[in-house]
Amino acid sequence: MPDISRKLGRSPGTSLTVLGILLSAAIVVLFVVDLQVRYRDSIAAAKTNAQSFAKVLAEHATLTFEDVDRALQEAAEIRKDSLDAKNADLGAVNAALRQLQRSSSVFVGIGWTDASGEVLAHSHGQAFPRSNIAGMAHFTVQRDGTDDRLIIAPPFLSTQGKWITGVSRRLSNADGSFAGIVTAAIDQSNFTKLYRSIDHGKGGSIFLLHREGRLLAREPEQANALGRSFSDSPLFKIHLPASEAGSYELTSPVDGKDRIAGYQAVNGLPLVLTVTYARSEVLAPWYRHLLTFGLLVVAILVVISFGTFMLVCQANTLAAKTQALERVNARIDAALGNMPHGLSMFDASERLLVSNSRYREMYNLTDEQVRPGTPLS
Repeated sequence: MPDISRKLGRSPGTSLTVLGILLSAAIVVLFVVDLQVRYRDSIAAAKTNAQSFAKVLAEHATLTFEDVDRALQEAAEIRKDSLDAKNADLGAVNAALRQLQRSSSVFVGIGWTDASGEVLAHSHGQAFPRSNIAGMAHFTVQRDGTDDRLIIAPPFLSTQGKWITGVSRRLSNADGSFAGIVTAAIDQSNFTKLYRSIDHGKGGSIFLLHREGRLLAREPEQANALGRSFSDSPLFKIHLPASEAGSYELTSPVDGKDRIAGYQAVNGLPLVLTVTYARSEVLAPWYRHLLTFGLLVVAILVVISFGTFMLVCQANTLAAKTQALERVNARIDAALGNMPHGLSMFDASERLLVSNSRYREMYNLTDEQVRPGTPLS
């Protein structure tokens, strides 16, 4: 084994082989580092874009519910005017509410109740589907609370089989006691229509969720997902408690795809906007880069390997020839050194080509004087 190691160390192709290996390794390392950087940048850019997108849509949701809140306050004014009139015509009141409903496409209906939850006035052209809403969340929260604030309840399935969101404000008597609510039913599909008009990339999705976990709207639409609770998802268990805005990676509980998500809680409202991109779509350019330049790197490594092999073969052949020549020269030197007579050879220019030790001794010459190329003179 030591003999083999020494032979390898003396081999003229060893340094070329090591150089080829180091060059190949450097190319592979640079390519892998570049891939890692590109991968991280792709994921980071997707997270940033998703979060920015979610922030814009959250601002839209804020503006939408500000309009809803203004409509509720106008409905409360209509109620106040009808109470002041005492004998106000209920038909005229309902007509005014219908006119208010038409001010926005998000409304399914608008009206108010008394303290027991009985619907007293509404914008429906016919009988109200539920004459009493005392058991519904947007009523009970107002009844049990004392603050006059906008309440957005989790979505519920209407009597027509459509998902609706109830929004309400508290009505109070002169002494501050609970007098009922002014309420509006919101058509969640209006959000879906807006989200559908926005280019969120192939495989992307947009979610509007209630803070208690239920899904209000999703694009692309998935009927069996509406109203479903996602309160056990990482968004509600981990990310929202830590920050009102952020980004993360997940496997979607709706379609099972690996996704990159950005979310934004809607300021002052119990709503959360989430925008997601399909991980495969985000990394598609990265995979194309990997395929294109990966093949190029492989080709370069093949060329380097082949070139190194050829150079090693040539170096070894040249070394073998050099060693053979050295052996011949050694034999010639031995023969010249053992001659009893002095020998010298000069070229046509009278310059010394070769001489032996006996020749140097005969003429008492120094080593400088018998070097090849020394003039005869």
